[in-house]
Amino acid sequence: MEHPHETRLAVAVARRRQELMDNLTSEGKAIYETVTQASEATHLRHQKELEAMIVAAVGSAVEAAVSRSVGAAVDKAIEAAMETAVNDMQAYTDGTKVDLLRQIQELCVAKGSTTRPNEAEGGERSPKGATEGNMQAFRSSMAAKGAALSGPYIPPPA
Repeated sequence: MEHPHETRLAVAVARRRQELMDNLTSEGKAIYETVTQASEATHLRHQKELEAMIVAAVGSAVEAAVSRSVGAAVDKAIEAAMETAVNDMQAYTDGTKVDLLRQIQELCVAKGSTTRPNEAEGGERSPKGATEGNMQAFRSSMAAKGAALSGPYIPPPA
């Protein structure tokens, strides 16, 4: 709701404008109409430019937000696909390992091998007649030899 003083002021301004318009000559009225039309045209042009700038600003903000969210969605999709691929490969290799161990066991049985179960599973063998203390020493020496052999490959001189 307008303040009473604002209403009175608006009425007084409108009345004064009308008095001035009534006192204008025909040349003055023509100039007033020309200036008024030019002002309205300029106002419309500026309003359209402002609207275009607002639309462009909002459009680029929306575009940036969409590109960020699309990028994040693509990253999540790629991450999920990679995780699925890794899980599938892990399941495949686990299955292949079990299958190979089963085939090795079947071949050993077919050849009549008398290996102990821990050897078939990759357990260490100890020399015959070794006591528990000697077995520990044997394992330590084998680990040391394996560590020495597992170093980087150095090609022979040319």
